[in-house]
Amino acid sequence: MQPWFCVTDILHKFSESSYFSFMKKWIFNNRLYFAGAITGGIAGFLYWKFVGCINGTCVITSNPLRSTIYFAVMGALIFGIFKKEKKKLNDISEQR
Repeated sequence: MQPWFCVTDILHKFSESSYFSFMKKWIFNNRLYFAGAITGGIAGFLYWKFVGCINGTCVITSNPLRSTIYFAVMGALIFGIFKKEKKKLNDISEQR
């Protein structure tokens, strides 16, 4: 006897091509966030490596993982400022 839902039924509802096309579109739409996170992560690691905190009392820069994650989040947020949102047709008609 099968349970009332089956994982394979759920997976077959979304074909692989539609899932991958959705993910490709989502990644393309959020490419600035990814670029900012990668740039910030590299900058955070380099900051820890070359500047860092000598005595270990700095919360963020005393640990390379924390520094990398913090700078990656900051980079994603800063790069996200430059993302242009698409205007909907309803918004344009309401402005008139």
